[in-house]
Amino acid sequence: MTDLPNATPPVNASDPSMFDLPEPQAWPKPVGITSIVLGAFNLMCGGLGGVYLLVILPFWLAEAMKQHFTDGIPPQFESVSIPMVVSTALSLMVDGLLLTAGISLLMRKSVARPMHLAYVVMGLLSFAIGTWVGVSYQAEMTEWMKANPDTKFAQEQGAGGVVGQVIGWTWAILTGFTWPVFCAIWFGLVKKKSSDITEGVQAVI
Repeated sequence: MTDLPNATPPVNASDPSMFDLPEPQAWPKPVGITSIVLGAFNLMCGGLGGVYLLVILPFWLAEAMKQHFTDGIPPQFESVSIPMVVSTALSLMVDGLLLTAGISLLMRKSVARPMHLAYVVMGLLSFAIGTWVGVSYQAEMTEWMKANPDTKFAQEQGAGGVVGQVIGWTWAILTGFTWPVFCAIWFGLVKKKSSDITEGVQAVI
């Protein structure tokens, strides 16, 4: 009987040793979740803020305030501020981008890195515009109260208003400045390649 040549054993595709893939990096999960949480929360708050700014403030709240503060209210409550509308719209776009970038990162998609870098540019621009709008708005409000110190509105704006401003600015700095700066450093200087995201999780064909 003729001896058969040595046959190559079949390849077992389920054998992990056949594929020399590095371990997936752990950082995309916490960074992605943080981006999702911040993006979703700010998108929700921004959407509610847009409804307040365009609908509730000029049509309902202003009239209610006039009935309560019969001796006058700041003119900012009686009209829609175009710069504030622009700032709100830009902020919604930035938050939507951050949410999408976070989801992409959690799914280990390489596009998450350029999306986060685009968020950095748009986010810092939005923060600068929003800061200018907010400071201008508050300055106009303060000037009105100084010019009308005896009005009921001016007298009722005490510590509560200051506390609200501190909370608002703290959150704005945390989400609108701190996180974009972190993403700029992380995706711009630390993780310089999109392959850092997909490493170890490439699909086996």
